[in-house]
Amino acid sequence: AEAGETVALEIDFGNGARREFAALPHRDGMTVGDALRLARDFGPSLAFTHQGEGELSFLTSFDGVPNQGPGGRFWLYQVDGQRAAVSYEVQPLAAGQRVLWQFTEPE
Repeated sequence: AEAGETVALEIDFGNGARREFAALPHRDGMTVGDALRLARDFGPSLAFTHQGEGELSFLTSFDGVPNQGPGGRFWLYQVDGQRAAVSYEVQPLAAGQRVLWQFTEPE
């Protein structure tokens, strides 16, 4: 993609470990889910699991680190510092935006 036509994806495991994909190619109509699939197909790939589809899709693990359930940590994301209010599968991404997934306790 040309300069400015990318999105960034970062995974924060909450223990000092991070993975970053600094320049995934952007396309019209792209969602956070599309960025995850690009990272999965990129080398070295990113592994993730989920439940549900579309607006009901819920991410359950990254690289073998699963959500912990009630009282524990979960995978939550934000775009350009704003916490998400919808499923990652329907959250649109514009060129130049940055997605951060964190393994953290819900607020």
